[in-house]
Amino acid sequence: MILLLIICGLVGGLLGWRLRHRNLSFISPTVTILVCLLLFIMGIEIGSDEAALAQLKEMGWVSLVIAVFAMLGSIGVTWGFFYLSRKKRQQAKEKSHTAEREDYNADTL
Repeated sequence: MILLLIICGLVGGLLGWRLRHRNLSFISPTVTILVCLLLFIMGIEIGSDEAALAQLKEMGWVSLVIAVFAMLGSIGVTWGFFYLSRKKRQQAKEKSHTAEREDYNADTL
């Protein structure tokens, strides 16, 4: 099963790379809908499992702590990548502006 998930991810990545120049604006709302549907179905499955509900009281706090730290970790890593990519873009922009000024100064002399 894990191999199937890895293959699906790789095929999707390759397909996305191949179609990167096309308008794929419909994908983001589609992903949101599918994730909500997946969570809904998982909720139904967990709600119908009596053994899972019995263990929920025992594992409730642990699950909550794990979920909170997983969210914080995801937010932190995403913010870090966003910050680093934004910083690199600003450095590249400043470098191109400096090069343009040097070319202008060389041309005017």
